[in-house]
Amino acid sequence: MRIIAITMVTATLTACGGTDTTSNADGSAGAAGAAGAPSQAQFEPPERGVQIATGPITLGPGEEATRCHFFDLPSDEALPIVKFEQNHSGFVHHFVMHTAGEDFEPGIGDCPTGFYITHPAVYPGNRVQAPFEMPAGVAFALDAKKPMLTQIHLLNTTGETVTEELKINLHAGDPATTFESVGIIGGADLNFEIPPRTDHVEVQTCQMFTDANVFALTSHSHARTDSFDIATIIDGVTTPVYSSKEWDSPDVVSFDPPIAIKPMDEFQFSCAWNNDTDDTVRYGDLASDEMCIFFGYYYPSGGGVAPCVGF
Repeated sequence: MRIIAITMVTATLTACGGTDTTSNADGSAGAAGAAGAPSQAQFEPPERGVQIATGPITLGPGEEATRCHFFDLPSDEALPIVKFEQNHSGFVHHFVMHTAGEDFEPGIGDCPTGFYITHPAVYPGNRVQAPFEMPAGVAFALDAKKPMLTQIHLLNTTGETVTEELKINLHAGDPATTFESVGIIGGADLNFEIPPRTDHVEVQTCQMFTDANVFALTSHSHARTDSFDIATIIDGVTTPVYSSKEWDSPDVVSFDPPIAIKPMDEFQFSCAWNNDTDDTVRYGDLASDEMCIFFGYYYPSGGGVAPCVGF
């Protein structure tokens, strides 16, 4: 098996919101809304920070699509982001906000290549996750007018044409405060096969090459996931640190104090799936495919890269 490290320096993740939702077997939103969040009309911009809105996106009956929202950070000053939250009507399957490595024409369009390398991730989210607030004294720094993009996986399982809009609140900390710089580490198994009509587990290990205080972990997978587990391997000792059984609202587990990672320490992560179809399921972007990805927040990032390299 091959693991590709998802390396995100200036990065942060979580959240999904909306109103009522139902979940279909393929991981799709059955009815508009995402549980537990305010309606879009009530989703106000943050008191300090900015709100990013895609504008209306139309989906035809049964349409599944991946689109990108290109924008420049609407701020004349750098923002230390201390909290992320999002809101939509339930037709967003998942999304990832990135800083852009080049300029793009603002608006909705086809997605570029180079995610996680040319365009480092900032905020990955699933359909029903809660807001994520960072510990006191740490923040993710976004430069003024920074070119950015959000990759959005959309899915309309209804027989009607619908309109979706993703809104993301980037809450900024007090500009008079000095914050420790936050980054993201992560890993993904991209080369698995889940045989038809079976329960299947994949276990992967990746290695760190830098010091990192990891203060939160979360996961991303699709609807056939029974569980997602993460452990640290530090000085040869394996310690379970994360477990989630909810594919569409995975836990974001925080650590206080943070997990102290040093070079050559490892993360081990595993996905357990149930494939109830007659087809082999592999990694892919569609709701009928699967994923097995973990993310972690750490500090200090120092503007550098903290890959978790798989083997």
